[in-house]
Amino acid sequence: MTTSPSGPRLLATAKRFEEAATDYVRGILASLEEGNTFSAAFYIKELAEDGVLEELFILVLQSAKEQKNLWWQVRALQELGWDDALRELLLENQNEIEAGDNPGLQQLLAEAKGDHARAFELRKEIASRERVDGDGVAFLPPDEKADRSNDV
Repeated sequence: MTTSPSGPRLLATAKRFEEAATDYVRGILASLEEGNTFSAAFYIKELAEDGVLEELFILVLQSAKEQKNLWWQVRALQELGWDDALRELLLENQNEIEAGDNPGLQQLLAEAKGDHARAFELRKEIASRERVDGDGVAFLPPDEKADRSNDV
């Protein structure tokens, strides 16, 4: 790694997680560009194990709470694996979710409530709006149905 390997570790210890992640990524990229695949793999593993990733998701969660952005709170909790907190958040925001137009959140709410039939119906609705092409998956607006005849 071009930067000192201890740099990101010290930043993480100092709770400067965004800077630590930036240093790790720069070092990983430099290692790959220099043909040091082992070093890159080692630092990717270290990044995953030293808590920086979790702390970044916690920062996202805190920011989403401040901005009252329910979707990003949900996504952060999912990535953190905090299932109890996710369920609590979904149930606390049940009225907003049910009144909204986000079938993904509605599906998660149905699962949190144990309504597996509703969750299944929502999964089908979401799938009907997906279209797979050479560029990946695209989601159609709610009022359109996917023409699946050309899907891969």
